[in-house]
Amino acid sequence: MKINVQLSCSNEYIYDKVIDSVMLDIYNNSNERPQKNFLKGFSYDKICSDGSKAKITITSQIQNKEYSFETKTINKKYTSNYSFEKIDDSTCNVIFEEKIYSNTALQRINDYIVQLVVGHSRKKQFKKMLEQMALDSQFT
Repeated sequence: MKINVQLSCSNEYIYDKVIDSVMLDIYNNSNERPQKNFLKGFSYDKICSDGSKAKITITSQIQNKEYSFETKTINKKYTSNYSFEKIDDSTCNVIFEEKIYSNTALQRINDYIVQLVVGHSRKKQFKKMLEQMALDSQFT
């Protein structure tokens, strides 16, 4: 899945909001507080909404430009990447890309069907979330 959205805020602002969210997730799941600008290589365990366990590892962090992480469960591995591109001082482009790697052919078929069924609404919700974050920048 790939999502590309242009936002009415600086790339620095939206990058900081994403990292703030990451920091909260880390603290809520591990009770740890790593340094905000040095997350690459940090790993923590997370309990998912369905009760399953996942291991999150931050694989890349380039301030105001990129943030990537990997999520591993018993059956799957997800790679997620945010790219933040500056257009001008008050406009940026955010590209989010997620790839799913399943262990079995049956799981891969299931992932494909789920993507067909819920992919559009998931993209729409994700864009709306980013747009709301950008809108909030106008009030700070």
